[in-house]
Amino acid sequence: MVPFGGRSATTWRGGLGGHPGRGLRLFDAAPHPTVYSGQIVASAAVADTGTDRRVFFASGKTMYALGAADGKLRWKFELGVPGDGRDPTEIQSSPVVANG
Repeated sequence: MVPFGGRSATTWRGGLGGHPGRGLRLFDAAPHPTVYSGQIVASAAVADTGTDRRVFFASGKTMYALGAADGKLRWKFELGVPGDGRDPTEIQSSPVVANG
């Protein structure tokens, strides 16, 4: 599983399952125009949540949870003032999941 990021890149690419080339998932996160370090700057976390395996990662000021099996959005949470493009809030560390 690999997050690809940078100042303008907002695509998370990940593969799970141990088969090269299979299970690749892409997810385009919404860009946050005022971030300093980049859109995706930290590693993702994978955890079993009781109902399914999920991938957690941050982009800009939003934390995302995707289904590891299908790459679909399970939930997202935007820090700071939601929808405010002038808000300089950003997430610069990897998520930690405890107790699923």
